[in-house]
Amino acid sequence: MLPPESILPGQDEPPKFSHEGLPDESVVPGLPLKSTESEQPASPDLSPSDQAPLPGEGIVPNVEVVQEVALPEDPPWLRLNLGGPTAPVQTLCFSRDGTRLLAAGNDKMVHSWIAAAPQVGMPQRWIYETPVRWQVQRATRGDIHALAAMQEKFAFAGIGASALTGEIVLADQGRMAYERTLFDVEKGPRSQILDLTALPEGLFSLDSEGKVQYWSADPATGKWSFATGANPNETLKTDPAQLRSWRLRGSRMASSGDDTLIFPVPVRSEQGIPFWRIGRWKANDADATLVGAVTQEFPGGIGAMACSTNGSRLAAADISDSGTLVLADLTNPRGTTSIATGANVRSVCMPNNGSQVAAVVAKSPRGPFEIRLWNWPPDGPPQASGTLPLAATATDAAFSPDGKFLAVTQESAVVMYDMANLQTPVVLTTPIITPAKVAFTLDADYRIVIEPPATDGQPQTAIQFETAIGRYSVVQPPPPTIPSNPWQGTWSLKQKAVDRGTRLVFEIFEEDRPYCEIPPAILGNSRITSVCWLALEAERKTPSHVVIGTVGRNHAYLLDITNPQKVSVVREFRGHSSAIGSVGVSLDDRYLVTGSDDGLVNIWKLTEQQPSSPSQNHWGANFEIVDDQVVARNVIADGPLYYRGVRSGDVIQSLAQREDADPEAPFNENQRDEKTIDAAEAIVQTLAATTGDTMLRFQIARNGAKQKPFYLHPAWQPLASLVTTSDREWAYWTPYGYYDASFNGHKIFGWQINRGIDQAPDFFLAAELKEQLEKPRVMQRLLDAGSLSSAMQVAKATVPFNLHNRLEALASLRPQITIDSPTSDQALTDSQVLVEATIHIPAGSELISSKVFANGVPALEQLDEQVSVNQANHGHQHKLRWRVALPPDRRIRLDVIAATTDGISATESLTIAQPKWERSAPPRLFVIAAGISEYADQQIPQLDFAAENAKAFTNTLKQHAAQMEVETIVLTDANVTQPLWNVAADTLWQQLQSTARPQDVVLFFLSGHGIRDVESERYFFLTSDSRFTDVAGRRYERCISSDAFQAYFAGLPCRKIAILDTCHSGAIEPLRQDDLKVMLRNLEEDVILTITASEGDEEAFEERDKRLGRFTARLVEGLSGSADQREYAGNGDGQVSLNEVAQYVQATVPRDAAAVGQSQHPTIFPRDLFPLVDVPLTDSETN
Repeated sequence: MLPPESILPGQDEPPKFSHEGLPDESVVPGLPLKSTESEQPASPDLSPSDQAPLPGEGIVPNVEVVQEVALPEDPPWLRLNLGGPTAPVQTLCFSRDGTRLLAAGNDKMVHSWIAAAPQVGMPQRWIYETPVRWQVQRATRGDIHALAAMQEKFAFAGIGASALTGEIVLADQGRMAYERTLFDVEKGPRSQILDLTALPEGLFSLDSEGKVQYWSADPATGKWSFATGANPNETLKTDPAQLRSWRLRGSRMASSGDDTLIFPVPVRSEQGIPFWRIGRWKANDADATLVGAVTQEFPGGIGAMACSTNGSRLAAADISDSGTLVLADLTNPRGTTSIATGANVRSVCMPNNGSQVAAVVAKSPRGPFEIRLWNWPPDGPPQASGTLPLAATATDAAFSPDGKFLAVTQESAVVMYDMANLQTPVVLTTPIITPAKVAFTLDADYRIVIEPPATDGQPQTAIQFETAIGRYSVVQPPPPTIPSNPWQGTWSLKQKAVDRGTRLVFEIFEEDRPYCEIPPAILGNSRITSVCWLALEAERKTPSHVVIGTVGRNHAYLLDITNPQKVSVVREFRGHSSAIGSVGVSLDDRYLVTGSDDGLVNIWKLTEQQPSSPSQNHWGANFEIVDDQVVARNVIADGPLYYRGVRSGDVIQSLAQREDADPEAPFNENQRDEKTIDAAEAIVQTLAATTGDTMLRFQIARNGAKQKPFYLHPAWQPLASLVTTSDREWAYWTPYGYYDASFNGHKIFGWQINRGIDQAPDFFLAAELKEQLEKPRVMQRLLDAGSLSSAMQVAKATVPFNLHNRLEALASLRPQITIDSPTSDQALTDSQVLVEATIHIPAGSELISSKVFANGVPALEQLDEQVSVNQANHGHQHKLRWRVALPPDRRIRLDVIAATTDGISATESLTIAQPKWERSAPPRLFVIAAGISEYADQQIPQLDFAAENAKAFTNTLKQHAAQMEVETIVLTDANVTQPLWNVAADTLWQQLQSTARPQDVVLFFLSGHGIRDVESERYFFLTSDSRFTDVAGRRYERCISSDAFQAYFAGLPCRKIAILDTCHSGAIEPLRQDDLKVMLRNLEEDVILTITASEGDEEAFEERDKRLGRFTARLVEGLSGSADQREYAGNGDGQVSLNEVAQYVQATVPRDAAAVGQSQHPTIFPRDLFPLVDVPLTDSETN
């Protein structure tokens, strides 16, 4: 942790300002860099009179706002998919009807929750919906800083990912889908959008240049255009560039219901600090005025603002660290109250009627943070009503329109307060573990320890991830790790504020003596947030290098500090989208590990086995001039150029370097100048002189043939990335797309492909490419091998010739699915629905299967299919219709799945409300339970209670499912043979094939030994007459294949559930997670809901005192009523549902195991479907 910035001395000090705020455009990659001149104190100007009109521009003529803008490069971008924000939330708002909460921030998506139906005695639940994705680019490009709710729409903006950076996106609120992009390349915003505020049918925007614009649609044509408001820059006669940095620290607007905008206006400057007042602009008026009732001048900027719907009440606060909050009643000349907060006011909000005010305040940039509340009666001044402490960084808050709920950002979460009961807030968050500290353990096994943020009063725990075997475990206390600073107490990094607190300088100290300064040219406007000290020289007595993590650019840098007069960048690392809070190094100095607020743990190549040249450190290659051509030599595997497909022997024919464009000139991508360099000596000199801020376009030739040009910075991609969650899911992948993951881990990340500024991006999960990209054995060998290609060779996997664009190639082969009907904004009112979809199949591929599921229930039938040829790309277009019976759930997720001859699948999902969800008839429950304790072959380990598990489970269902029709088939010990299993399964299928209903349930319970065949990737359940020699010889004729479940029951239009208790001590093969994962992946194809007794590499222990397996004992207990109790997340409605019993065993079994020093964690699969389904299993005895 860096020390706090020093306090500047002085008696008459100007206001102090924190260094938090939006990033300057100068830290946005790809934009021209401008050096910022130091701000000189300006002569104070007289404030204009209260009603003096501000100079205005005329209304801009109607313009087309959908135009093509090219992006420099658009590879697939890695995106997390965890049902909520995975990086700090910057902004939030409620929909105008108060039924939906929207939040967005550094993960570059807009997240949405809808209010669930209230339950008596339970806090209001909020259900997560599908996010709206934005175009993304590196670092902060694509960050969202502003949200505004309109009538049935919402708008969002921030730092755009296109070359404009000022585009605004409109999305349909009901469908949670992209609608259109608002931009104009000539007169629209070209700098980042600081704030949006909306009217029911219109939208105001404010950019960092100070331009205020009003956007609205023509009622007749639907075409959007904008009017530019009074330019505040002309009120204060100063350089607009000098105001930009102040606006980035805080510049907010508000709007009332009468088409009036309330916005900040700079009126004078003192000692370089601008002072602002509140202006008012009526949409489409030529002039703006100052709000006469508020004469307060706000130093630095107005960082928080809100007003009531009728415009009579207003709240605003300055951006200083001891801010003043002004609460003004504009209908009362004496109704203005100024409150000295003694803190920085980060956000202020009020409900529609202005009866309450909430302000988020921070005592310092790092906290503590709190919410201060005021009640504001109709005929009196505001009265303080309370203070709520906040546990983490807060940036924004919003009241629901009726004032019943208050939402506050908390890092990557949203805390929802019910104003009638402030003591029990609901936290809307994801299970992602945001790393507070990352490090390697003190051994050569490349084990990574991830410590989450500390929780008050709780013992510190950590996640240990073993890269060599793909294992996740929780350890308490955290194991010893390699320290980030072995010279703690001798060498340190300190920061200090200079230039009246407007700039930070970072210095390295040896003891108390300054040793060197980190050059500002390296950091730009970034700040150092973490540091790791290294001695890469032979002596290792003092640090020779440091690695710094930053916020702003969010990059890490390996710096050589051996010469304090010439600190230089050795390697630059790019791959995080939020602040890097922790840095660590491996025991052998080969790898760097970083943890970021974006939730990622990245692993980087720090050094090579052979010393690297400066050229190799920057570009991952050496360069040699041969016959007047620049030839790449000694290309480092997985280095910057290797990642873009360059190999040793390739020729660099030319480079193109973008010239800095005039930021004030109209943007035209086609006219942007690029300086082409094709002389060999000049190419080598340019490569040597280029820093990480500059992007070059490479033209490569191989064997005389030109390759596709590409853009590249001299910066390294992660060798691998890791994400972990608190529910024990994880994913571990490379930039090329190859990965390993836990049971559900292949669904917590995927890739996004930008489709252009005027189209919604495409997103696909890793699960859709699992056959091609899920390579556990490769990933387990990655760090030992040192590169992906070497790991593939060691694992005897084929190395694709196009490794560098393998992911792009696979993505281009994906089927494209559009669900044409129904739409998400319509309610499902019948027991069945007609689903229509269009599936586009790329040329050269064929559609081999298409399926539709409604919360896991397959369609009743496919009605028809029409196939046509797409003339544009010669692919095929399939239009299909299905008839789908709907299960009795409140919300229905329709999944359309398509698979092709290339072995690639795609899924498109749509979630719709079902108002009439009550069951028309009680469900029927059909159970096949099999348990084997005694195997005929004594070479197969015998089990104690497997048969008893099957009996106890079925007896519990028959005893407690009083409201359901239950039929059971129980096979134990000698009766569990393949022929008898087939008879039982066939009997059940014959009964259900024509009578199955969506509310009916087919349930399999299996307790015994299971095994995976490595070559066929099939999973088998051993029968009582299985022979050890047959199984060892890969002969499974007597076993029951997991395929048999699907063969009999996959097509039945009802729920299917599998409960597996198959990981026992003494298994024929060592327990591996991959074994059980193979079965779950197979069951996933037909949406069979699964609960397992443990993770695949854990033993399923038995409880001798209960004469049952530990998992089954808790399962029976939960089904008997305990799972319905609210202390275990039950809803107390008198029934035990599948989701409740799953939560119960997941909570109790690990606790039981930990009490005796063991590890056992039941799992559910697919995890994302369980919260949606409402499957009653038993009646609770607790109610």
